[in-house]
Amino acid sequence: MSSPDYDDHLYWAAAADPHADQIARDSPEQIEQYWSAYRNRIGDDAPDVDDFAEYVRHLQITQERPTAGEWNLAFERGVAGEIVLTELGQPNEPGIDLITYDPQDDWIRLFDDKSVADKVTQVSALDENLLTNIARAIDDIAPLRGDADIGTYAEDAVHRLTEAFERIAEVGTAPDRHDLIADALDELHISRVVANTAGPAELHIDESLHDRRFRSADTD
Repeated sequence: MSSPDYDDHLYWAAAADPHADQIARDSPEQIEQYWSAYRNRIGDDAPDVDDFAEYVRHLQITQERPTAGEWNLAFERGVAGEIVLTELGQPNEPGIDLITYDPQDDWIRLFDDKSVADKVTQVSALDENLLTNIARAIDDIAPLRGDADIGTYAEDAVHRLTEAFERIAEVGTAPDRHDLIADALDELHISRVVANTAGPAELHIDESLHDRRFRSADTD
């Protein structure tokens, strides 16, 4: 359903959908950003209210909810006493979503946030892409070694992650590589944690991931 008479009228499109209309009332700047991005996406085509509403829902699910969820995760971990060592990236950006160090139990935690998922069967950022992402993490954390507040923690994290990188690189494609990687990480007190910050209360991790010693943010 489109209206050529109101092609440029954001509020016509927003008011036609209760969800978009509520966003427009709560955050006019946000809905204007969505509208601008939507108009760029459709080019010279006439706007369609149903299409715009679906586009807004897609952005909320894939970007806004994950972003808020990851900020909450970092905040909650900080409140619990963990040291947040990396800045949060954008949703669906390659790499490890969050890295913390817990001085209470001496564990470094590497988080991958699966956002709205209720069951996770694959965690590529902490599995097949782990070596690449640890290298990125080392580069991200290294500048913090001179920080007056968390420099000591950053120094220790860089040391452990560097050793983890070297040991994982040595494993290569060995048949028992998953066990060797898990053993190396456990010995260095580095855990791989899966979260679903915008999803259901209970997260189910596939048995194959449990076998490789991945952990759920609900329990770790």
